[in-house]
Amino acid sequence: EGSTECRDSSTECSDSSTECRDSSTECSDSSTECSDSSTECSDSSTECKCSTECTECSTERIECNTENTECSTECTECSTECIECNTENTECSTECTECSTECTECSTERIECNTENTECSTECTECSTERIECNTENTECSTECTYSCSWCCSGSVSGCPCAPGSVPVSAEPVYCWSCGD
Repeated sequence: EGSTECRDSSTECSDSSTECRDSSTECSDSSTECSDSSTECSDSSTECKCSTECTECSTERIECNTENTECSTECTECSTECIECNTENTECSTECTECSTECTECSTERIECNTENTECSTECTECSTERIECNTENTECSTECTYSCSWCCSGSVSGCPCAPGSVPVSAEPVYCWSCGD
């Protein structure tokens, strides 16, 4: 009665105009024939869905192409070298949107993604307690005191650029946040 499923262990569908070469194959249209490697017919009833060559893809191939006739290199899950798919989704790119572990859990050399988001940069965003702020180039955290500290020392000291020609209040070089202790 127009059934689209094959009988168990049968090579013919209930519709006499349909042939199925595999007992596990379901045909969605009586005019469709499925090959041995297919598991079911496509909705359009003109070709079968992915074959085993496509669904069990090699490492070079990630998923089936649009027509589901063969494997394409469209990027769904990227390798460790790739962060996410590029705009065309044809290959993995190194654009940093969700940064890799090298970028988000940064080493002391790397803090966050650069402006172009193409790689991790050493821009200093949050310094540790030992470091006061970023240096001028923002390439690393420095302990140099960039704001005025004439109130705590009376000379240009390493780490505390004060008014020239004067001496610090302490015998040892001091930083602004500790001046006057």
